Amino acid sequence: MELTYQELLQRKLGRYSHVISLRPHQLVRHFQVDVYIFEQQGLKFVEIEDFHSSHAVNLTRGEQKAHITFKPTLEDQRLCHNCLETKLNNDFTVHYDVNRDLNAGQIQIVNGYFVHFFAPVNLQPLPKNIVFIIDVSTSMWGSKIVQTREAMVTILDQLKPEDHFTLVKFSHHISTWNEEMTIANEENIEKAKEFSRQLTPSGMTNINDAILRGSAILRKAHKEEKLPPRSASILLLLTDGDPSYGETNKENIRRNVKNDLGEDVTLFCLGFGMNLDYGFLEKMALDNQGLARKIFEGADAPLQLKGFYDEVATPLLSKIYLEYPENAVENVTRSEFQTYFDGSELVVAGKIVNNSLDSFSTSITAKAELGNLTLITNVGVSDTENLLEKQHYIFGEFTEWLWAYLTIKQLLTQRMIEPDPEEKQRLTDRALEMSLHYGFVTPLTSMVITKRVKKAAPVLTAKKVPPSAGKRKVTGVDSDPHFIIMLPRQQQHVCFNIDEEPGRIINLLTDKENGISVNGQIIGAKKVDTKTGKLQTYIGRLGIVLSDLGIFIDISTESIVVHDSKGRTKFPWNNIFVKKENFSIQVSDQDKFFIFLPIDTSFEVVLHRVWKKNEIHRSFLGFYTRGESQFSPRTHGLIGQFFKEPTIDISNIRPGPEFDKPIATMQVKVHTSSYQGTSNGLPDPQTRAAIW
Repeated sequence: MELTYQELLQRKLGRYSHVISLRPHQLVRHFQVDVYIFEQQGLKFVEIEDFHSSHAVNLTRGEQKAHITFKPTLEDQRLCHNCLETKLNNDFTVHYDVNRDLNAGQIQIVNGYFVHFFAPVNLQPLPKNIVFIIDVSTSMWGSKIVQTREAMVTILDQLKPEDHFTLVKFSHHISTWNEEMTIANEENIEKAKEFSRQLTPSGMTNINDAILRGSAILRKAHKEEKLPPRSASILLLLTDGDPSYGETNKENIRRNVKNDLGEDVTLFCLGFGMNLDYGFLEKMALDNQGLARKIFEGADAPLQLKGFYDEVATPLLSKIYLEYPENAVENVTRSEFQTYFDGSELVVAGKIVNNSLDSFSTSITAKAELGNLTLITNVGVSDTENLLEKQHYIFGEFTEWLWAYLTIKQLLTQRMIEPDPEEKQRLTDRALEMSLHYGFVTPLTSMVITKRVKKAAPVLTAKKVPPSAGKRKVTGVDSDPHFIIMLPRQQQHVCFNIDEEPGRIINLLTDKENGISVNGQIIGAKKVDTKTGKLQTYIGRLGIVLSDLGIFIDISTESIVVHDSKGRTKFPWNNIFVKKENFSIQVSDQDKFFIFLPIDTSFEVVLHRVWKKNEIHRSFLGFYTRGESQFSPRTHGLIGQFFKEPTIDISNIRPGPEFDKPIATMQVKVHTSSYQGTSNGLPDPQTRAAIW
């Protein structure tokens, strides 16, 4: 199996980490991992995390590129000498970072989309004002409270002398270590550590009042000007349960906290264990410019707690605004941030609408420890594109995909915290549409892995239909347009084509008894083919009506749109599977669309992609049916009339344009094999049919 994907590596604690799971559960004769790194800014360091087979790892590094290879032999993989079990059962992790300076960051531009990476260094840390709000309800009994004590002692040791802090512990009762924000000197830290060592679980869980108490302490200190004017204020909540005392309505708690904290305080929520509503904590954190993190019970829980604190321990900037050329960009992702923490990275993407731009400028303003900070950069659009085009990416248009990823992530975040049902549905629909269009796995979509089957020989290009073809009935329309009909009694396929003007709509099949109708719209080539002197035509669009189900499906070379009683859903030509109550649809290999009907039949639509810059041809569709015997006897249309094999008479067989493809006149009842726009959808007389 081959899995191709792309991922945005998030910078944490001053490095990017690429993690590959190596758990084959068996010995592998030819086992090799290759990691290639390219960074325009140059590589600051590249490290491979300690690995039990490190002698099989090779690192080659230049200024901008690195190549890591892991190629263990069978002996390297064995758990013991001569045994068949493998010892590969962990992650292969590569850490690296790039060269940085105090500037406006790096901008990458490809195919009309830009991505901006901002991670400045050499800044003095902002003092932080932090309130630790710790759950000591009964559910924290046992290892959780022991690990919390251990983690708090370690975290308190990391406070900087310019920081201010206090601790709030809560169950149904709320108490504080100090009602004032206290400077983080050695004496105060030791007193707070002793308070932490005495934390004892009892009682119920009053989350609402605990957060409001911490907020009140911060607000009072700011009002009395006891805190530095240029500082970052943080509430850090640690809890393992749901609210069970005081205000227990979670929406009311969210509203109370958001109104009380305002825009100047960031809330981080740590959910300890599995028996809690993590979604509630996540929404509450997002409401207040923060984020939530799960802390899993286990021996490393103190490390998880400390690891999260390390990420937010050193704020460098606050109130960050990234601005781009006015009237030159649109659909820009989030570009305003409450706080920038040391070791992280801000990423913004958008679409360039002014294609005549020669240069692209960015302005960044923020509050730093020493004063207001302004950074400006200007890059040449063509220079940036040319540099990136020299690199061979798996996905060439990675800037557009990264923009889509950030946009979808932003929509899902807004959807999570949006109280209005109509706006929530709009955000859901937009996120779903983009997820399907770009093939992202999200909470709204899923990935279906199917076994690739061997592709059958294309019917239209076959010089002779193989004998086995008659065992499976295939009826369809494809190419310019060719109609392929299987005639079992005649033991042969018949192919006929039609000559219609672009824009004409033809009925392919109609079965009123089953409420099914399929129409196709003709499109023309871009210009006349000089070799044949003809303007080739194709099926460019299909409309499938399932009237009994109240469904209409509009299929083009760009997308698939399903209309039903709930509205309109747009799908891209990406791998999807959607199951409805009475039917299902599937796209596989990004070029085959299947509709499975309740009468035990199916339709297949094939997308034939043509290079966009082809001077003559354009992309088109093919349409095939399966299970024709399930349609009613009154089914008609260019294809439908053949589902119940008609009485035909083939005469006047003569040489065709190709020596092995004779042509003939095919009499179908009183009609023949070409459609000239008659209202009943049947062929008109005296037209050619090729016999295969």
